[in-house]
Parts: sequence; C-alpha cells; structure tokens
Amino acid sequence: DEVYIIPGYYHYGDKYNKFGSIGGSLGYTKQLGSQLGITIEGGYYHHSEENNDTKKTSGLMHFIGGVNYRFTDPAKNEKGISVSAHGLLGISRFSQKTTYANETFKDDATSFHFNIGAAADLRLTRNLSLRLIQADYVPTFFYQATQHNFRVSTGLVLKLR
Repeated sequence: DEVYIIPGYYHYGDKYNKFGSIGGSLGYTKQLGSQLGITIEGGYYHHSEENNDTKKTSGLMHFIGGVNYRFTDPAKNEKGISVSAHGLLGISRFSQKTTYANETFKDDATSFHFNIGAAADLRLTRNLSLRLIQADYVPTFFYQATQHNFRVSTGLVLKLR
C-alpha cells in the first residue's frame, strides 16, 4: 500500500475559459496484488489573476477513485524505477469569484470527473520513493461543455509495508 502527495500544475480549459493553476493532491493506493491496486485521491488547484480593476480567483477541487496498475517495480531492497497507470472516476467542483468595480460575482459548479494517466517513481529507500513525473488527462464537463484539462505533477510516495 502507499500514500502519495503530488504538488503540480493543472491546466483547465474549454473554448471560453483557459488558465493554469497550481495546487496538489493527496492519494492512497491499496494494493490487491503485486500489480493491481485501488486508488482514492483528493486535491485542490488555485488560480488568481488581476487586470486593471478586475480580479478573478478560480479553484478546482476533486475527489476520485479507481484502479491503478503497476507495470514494473524494483525488488523491495533495490533502487530503481517503477511505472504505473491509472483510471479514476469521481467529481470535481469549480468555483470562481470575479471582482470588478467594487462588485463581486461568484460562480460554482459540480461535474463528473475522470482521470487517465501514468506515473514514474524512483525508489529512494525501502519505504520512500520520489514521483519523478505523473501526467494525467483530466476532462471535466462543467456548463454542458467539455474541458480538456491536463495535469503534470511530481512528489513523494510513502510505501506502507
């Protein structure tokens, strides 16, 4: 089993609204065997921008779960790289606050969310790995439109043995 924390960059975008955001996710994978696992994850990503007299802040929060498959894994006491892929489903919450000329407008929406991606981990010790990279395609469906989002992360993985 493992717990991971992955700070990263999340690009949100559809034809009307695009921005990059910074944040992170925390997840847990319960191994069902040497290769197959069940993963749950939650995360939050934030974006803020100011132009003249307009200030806009956006936030994306998600809770997802699904399967994780480990293609390679070094022996318990050896250093090496493990490669895994995942498919996760859940919900995402988008919130945006815009302030213009002393007036504030707020918008919130909830959407179905899925995440398809892969990760490469470098084992540092028996119980600690460095997530070298995790790349995810993360579409959401706010406001009857599809947002083709992606996420790139790095972080730490703690093996619970």
